[in-house]
Amino acid sequence: MVICVHDDQWTTGRMSTAYVVYRVIVAVLMVVWLIADFLYEAGRFYRYNYAIWLVFATNWSMLAVCVTACCMAVTSVYYYYATRYRALGIFSALFFYYPIVVVLHVASYLSDLWRWRLEQ
Repeated sequence: MVICVHDDQWTTGRMSTAYVVYRVIVAVLMVVWLIADFLYEAGRFYRYNYAIWLVFATNWSMLAVCVTACCMAVTSVYYYYATRYRALGIFSALFFYYPIVVVLHVASYLSDLWRWRLEQ
């Protein structure tokens, strides 16, 4: 019987650089996608009336996913540097931030699921 034991960020408490880079890349791509979608839809469908973009639930769910990706990237970078430089005492600042990120995360996925269900 072979037991495979390896150290990962969940058991060791140290986040890998690859994971932080992944989170930052996802956040940047989501922001670029959101801006491109905003400009494309406002120009093509709404006659450059940008306020109409906020009317549709699909755009709100995309905005929620983008904000969630950015919050997770900020949290990952913050935790990465805090553990790297032994500054774990500063995590009290995340006391109010983390529940907001979790609520945004759940809301973004639920809104996408709801939107997908309505399109069926």
